[in-house]
Amino acid sequence: MNLFEKFSSRENLKQAFKYLKNELKHSSLSISPINHPALTAIDAIGDQFFIALEKYIRDGKYTPERGFFVYIAKDNLGLRPVCVLSMIDRIVYQAILNQDILGFKLDGQLSDKVCFAHRVNDDKNSEYFLSLYFNGWDAFHKAQEKAFNNDYTWKAEFDIQQYYENIPARKLIKLLNQDFGIRDEKILGLLEKQLTTWIEYPDLPKGIPQGPNASSLLGNIYLSLLDRFAENELTEKGIRYFRYVDDIVIMGQKKEDVLKATEEIVHFLRDYHLNLNEKTHVKKLENTTTIKAMRIFSDYDDIITEIPRDEFSRIEGTIPDIMKKITNGENVDKPELRDFKYYLRIATNYDIAFLVSLIEIIPLRPSLVVPIVRYITEALEYIRTFENLIEIEILSDSIENIYYKSEMSEWSKFWIFKLIVSDKDLMAKSIGREIKKILASQGITIFKVVALYHEAMKRNEIEFDFVNRLVLESKNDIEKSLFSFFFLNTFKNARASTVLNCIEKSLNANSHERNLIGCYLYQSNPQIKIDDVDGVFSSYILNKKQPKKDAGENQHPVSPENYYLVSGNNLLPVASPSSLFGMQRPKRYRNSLDLIFPELVCFNKVTIKIKEGMREIEIFYNGKYIEKADYVKLEFYTGEKQQKPNRSWGFLCALSVLSATDIRQATPEKMRSMIAIDTKTTLSTTNVHQIKRTLVKRLREIFKTDDNPFDDDNREYYKPVFSIIPEPALRLEELRPQGGRLNENINYE
Repeated sequence: MNLFEKFSSRENLKQAFKYLKNELKHSSLSISPINHPALTAIDAIGDQFFIALEKYIRDGKYTPERGFFVYIAKDNLGLRPVCVLSMIDRIVYQAILNQDILGFKLDGQLSDKVCFAHRVNDDKNSEYFLSLYFNGWDAFHKAQEKAFNNDYTWKAEFDIQQYYENIPARKLIKLLNQDFGIRDEKILGLLEKQLTTWIEYPDLPKGIPQGPNASSLLGNIYLSLLDRFAENELTEKGIRYFRYVDDIVIMGQKKEDVLKATEEIVHFLRDYHLNLNEKTHVKKLENTTTIKAMRIFSDYDDIITEIPRDEFSRIEGTIPDIMKKITNGENVDKPELRDFKYYLRIATNYDIAFLVSLIEIIPLRPSLVVPIVRYITEALEYIRTFENLIEIEILSDSIENIYYKSEMSEWSKFWIFKLIVSDKDLMAKSIGREIKKILASQGITIFKVVALYHEAMKRNEIEFDFVNRLVLESKNDIEKSLFSFFFLNTFKNARASTVLNCIEKSLNANSHERNLIGCYLYQSNPQIKIDDVDGVFSSYILNKKQPKKDAGENQHPVSPENYYLVSGNNLLPVASPSSLFGMQRPKRYRNSLDLIFPELVCFNKVTIKIKEGMREIEIFYNGKYIEKADYVKLEFYTGEKQQKPNRSWGFLCALSVLSATDIRQATPEKMRSMIAIDTKTTLSTTNVHQIKRTLVKRLREIFKTDDNPFDDDNREYYKPVFSIIPEPALRLEELRPQGGRLNENINYE
C-alpha cells in the first residue's frame, strides 16, 4: 500500500475523526455548536460514511470547499480570523497529518532541544493527536531555568505578529517537499489545494486556518527554519534559544549578545514574510521566580495543574488588583493575565459581587470572555443548588445590561448569547424578542445557529419556509448545510412532496457538506424514496447498501425533538444545553475511561460495588456487569506523581459505609468528619457541598449523562439515586458462611 492509499484508507480517516472530535471538545477557539450538525450526521451514518469517503478521495473527486470566517476580537482592538471548515475537509486535513502519514515524518525532524509545542503524540492509541501542551510548556520553562543557572541571565522574549495569517501556503508546501523530504505529489497537491482554498483573500495566497491541530503542526514546521538558524548560528555566539508555538525566548550572558541576536532573528523572519510584535523587551534576571510563575498555566492548554496552596493564595490575592487595572484601562502584563486565567479555571469564589464584577469587565478584555462565561456558567449551577433566586436575578440583570452594550465585540456577544440560551433563568423576559431579532436579521450565521438550537430544544415551531429562506440566502455551502440540518424540525408538518424536494436538493448539491446533511435527513425519513442521486458525495454514500444492524444493537431514533451529543460510538440526546454550547469549564484528564452503555444512562439503574481496600469499584448497569476500575483510572485522584485518592473518592466511600448502616446519617456534618478522617484539614459543610458537586460532575462524565445521581429534593441528607454496595467487610455476615471467603465474581445481592 503506497502512502496515498494509506492516507485515504477508512482506518486512517476514522483515526482522524477520533482526533477531531477530541480536538473540538477541548478547543480554545470553540465555536460550538457550529460543528455539531456534521458531527451528528457522521455518527448517525456510521461506517458507510468512511467507506464512501475513502472511495471519494481515491477516485479523485474530493475537492476542498471554501469556508466562512469568524473574527475573534483581541485585546489590542485587532481581529483574529478563524476559518470555519466543512467537517469533511477537516477530517481529510487531519488524515494527511496523522502519525503514519506525514505526522511522524515531519515531527521527527524537529529539534527537541529548542521546539517545545505542537509535537505529535508518540502514542497512536491516545485520543490526542498532539502531545499534551502542558508537558511542552513545562519543559519550555525548565530549559530557561537551566540556562539561567548556567549564567545566561539576560533574557528577551517576543512573539510573532499574526503568525498563522502570514504563512505563505505555497512556500510551506515547497518546504515540506524540499527540506522535509515529502515526495508524494498527490498528497502534497491535495494539501496545497486545501490551503489555497481556505485563505482569507484568494488574490493573496498566504495564511493557514487557525484552530485545527493539523495547522498547529504545519505552523511548527514553518518556524523550524528559525529553530535551525538559531541552533546553527546563534548558539556559537553565546545565545540560548527556546520556542513554544510563536512565543520565543533568547537568553545570553551579555546584554549586547541578546540585542544582536534579536536583530538577526528580525532579519531572518522578514525573509519568510514574518515580523516580531513591537512589544519586545530585554531584561536581566535576578532569579528564576518569574520563570517558575509562568509554568503554572499555558494559554494553549486546558489542563488544570495542581499548585501549592500558598501559591494559589498568592494568585488569589492579586485578582482584585488585576480587575481594578482592567476596569481603569491600565496595562496588565502577561504574567498577571495568565494568573487571572488560571484563577478562572480552578477557583470557586461564587460571591455575587465578584461575579457581577467579572461580567462588567467582559467588554474591556475580549480575550477573557471564554473563561469568564464558563466561570459564570458553573457559578449559576452552584447558586441554583441553594435556590438563591435573588442572586440569579442579579446575575441575569447584569448579563442583560452587558449584552446590549453597543461597544461589545461580536465574539464576546456570541459567548454571552450562548450563556443566555443555555440557561433557563437568564434574561427570561427579553430572550424571546432577541431570538426573533437575530433570526430576522441579515448575516451573523453563528448567532442564528444557536438561536435555532434554542427554538428546537424549546420545541417552538420552526417553519419550513423560514429555514428554506435561510438556506437560499446563505453565502456558501457550509452555511447552507448548517441551516439545512434544522429542516428536520419542519418535516413533521410539511407535505411529503415538500420534504422529498428539500432532501433531493441537498443530496444532489455540488457540495460534499450539503450532501452529508442531505444523507442524514434522508436516513431520518424512511418513508421518502429517491432513486436518482448524483451529488458529488451523496452518491458515494447512498449507492452502497447500508449495513444492517444486529437485532440486539441499540438503534437511536432520529426525530425532530432530539438533538444529539457525540460521545464515543454513541449518540446521546442532549440533556444539557451548556454542554452542547461549550459553556462548561474544561478539564482534561490524564487517564480516560470510556464506558459503553446500551442506552442513555439513568442513575437509578446504576450499581456501584466498592471492592476490598476501597481502592477500586465494580460498575453494573441494569444488573449487567460493565467494568472494574480503580480510583486512578476513574480520575478520582490528586497529584500527578503521588496520585492519592481525592475528596470526591472519599465522599463516595463514605456513602458506601453509611449505606451498610443507615444512609440517613449521610448529613453534611457527618460526611464532613468522614471525608477528612485521613487528612489534617478541617472541612466545613460548604466544602462538603462543593465536594458533592464535583462528584456529581465526574459521575456524569463517566456515565455520559446529565441525569442527577442524587435526590436533590431530599434536604436532610445526601441520598444517592444509584445503588452503592460497601466493601466486603461491611456486607452482611451471612454472605460468608462457615468461614468461607466472599467470591467477588458472584452477584450475591
